[in-house]
Amino acid sequence: MMALGGTAWAQDNARVQNINARLGAQDVVPLGQDINLSLWLDNDNAVEVAIEQVKVTVNGVEVSHISFTPPNLGSNGRANDNWTGMQHYRVGADDLPGPLTFGVTISGRTDPGGEFGVPFTINLTRTVDVASFNYIKRVNGAKETEIDLGDQVQYTFEVTNTGSAPLDDLIIDDPDIGFYYERGEPLVPGGTSRITAPPYTPGAGDFTGGEFVNTATITAVYDRDEFGTPSVMEDTDTATVILRPEGEPQVDLSVRKSVDNATPLEGQEVTFTVTVTNEGSNLARDVRLRDVLPAGLTYVSHSANRGTFDVASGDWQVGSLGVDSSATLNIRATVDAGTAGTTLTNTARLTGSDPADSNPANNEARASVTPQAPDQPEEPEEPEEEPVAEMDQEPEDPPLPRTGGNGALYIIPGLLALGSGLYLRRRAL
Repeated sequence: MMALGGTAWAQDNARVQNINARLGAQDVVPLGQDINLSLWLDNDNAVEVAIEQVKVTVNGVEVSHISFTPPNLGSNGRANDNWTGMQHYRVGADDLPGPLTFGVTISGRTDPGGEFGVPFTINLTRTVDVASFNYIKRVNGAKETEIDLGDQVQYTFEVTNTGSAPLDDLIIDDPDIGFYYERGEPLVPGGTSRITAPPYTPGAGDFTGGEFVNTATITAVYDRDEFGTPSVMEDTDTATVILRPEGEPQVDLSVRKSVDNATPLEGQEVTFTVTVTNEGSNLARDVRLRDVLPAGLTYVSHSANRGTFDVASGDWQVGSLGVDSSATLNIRATVDAGTAGTTLTNTARLTGSDPADSNPANNEARASVTPQAPDQPEEPEEPEEEPVAEMDQEPEDPPLPRTGGNGALYIIPGLLALGSGLYLRRRAL
């Protein structure tokens, strides 16, 4: 359900001990949207005001998720002599039909710590209506009907006001069958309106894959702002006409399966994808498959573009599949520890359809993973130890160079004798 447009705003005012207080909110809020609560305080005293507690209730029940925490307010004309806070409340299904009454109780004291301080309490209330409706479209009294080509069908529309605000200008638009309806009076809270469209004969061009899925849109005005801008709610619903096949119906449902990572590490997530396609010549109804994860894989989540999936049983209720139509189911799982080196096979199989599948050869598909052990961090190589010199041994002196050995014993005396002879000769001269 979608809401558009402007919304009126109102407030509750109070004045106690020269302290002004105001609680504001929208007049009407649709289901699923936020009520914006605004609290404003102003100090007209000549002394400071201490705010000790602010308590919030919804329909008389105190709530803790809505809290206002104003500071002490300065004296009149000085800084911080007023304060504004904003909180939000999301309207849920438990709040229906409404309205919601918000109560705010403010407790404090003027001139805190002073001799003449006076305690005070301020009570504020604000009531907000809830806008909501339930809309159902049917064909021949049901959400789905089967006909022969050329048969007439009858569409009906039922709208119930499930909120506390009146709904104006209610409009139903169904362009596929050329139907438009506008209600001339408000739909009061709790009221129901049932509208019947003129009979319609679907033609061959209306059907796709043996189905005529028809959508109608409903809009309603639930409020207007001070400028007259409407706040509009909108919703859609469908009804399906199935073309009864001529002769013996042929349904061929093909199942395919894949996995995004065939060699994951232990602890990683993998996603299995199952796709079922109607490759026959007729509409398949009540299509059902089963997909159960094997031991070694732990379920995380799933998503399906058609039907519903039961995690406990592994049953996937697809519903109807037109000719050449497909449905897809994704299952996310975590690879368990201790599965490295094993093969884990996930199987999906068709368990039923109406009419029964005519080709069982493609009704089952598998996808396997072979987990790997997590990578182990490499240990750093230890450096080779260098040889350490022995410090307790003194280094040896290098050997002296050889200077002739025993030959010097003969050469030196000869040189001495030669020198002596030269000396004596010089004296004789």
